[in-house]
Amino acid sequence: MGKEEIHFKLLHSDVAEADRIFDDVRQRPRKFICMNDDLDYTQSTAKQVQNKLAKFYQSMFPRPSQFELPEGKSNRFLHMDDLIQTESTLILIVFIFSSAAVCWGDML
Repeated sequence: MGKEEIHFKLLHSDVAEADRIFDDVRQRPRKFICMNDDLDYTQSTAKQVQNKLAKFYQSMFPRPSQFELPEGKSNRFLHMDDLIQTESTLILIVFIFSSAAVCWGDML
């Protein structure tokens, strides 16, 4: 795979530069888009660039992927390890309460 199939872009807090980058990607479609942001959030323009990036992606990919969460939902787990730990804890809690219910039932 050559460079002609990939866009590698780096966003900064410059709104005009961001517009040029988005226009370039739209005018010369490629198979892959690698867009990294190096926004300086101390600059007032960073939020503008961030909003433009969101609108850019919404215009390029208007339909959500089947792997995206439904509108209004969010994933509370930052890492898989957090999810696995929570699931393990829930399984343990269910086991403990189930065991207690069985033992309690035997006592009656």
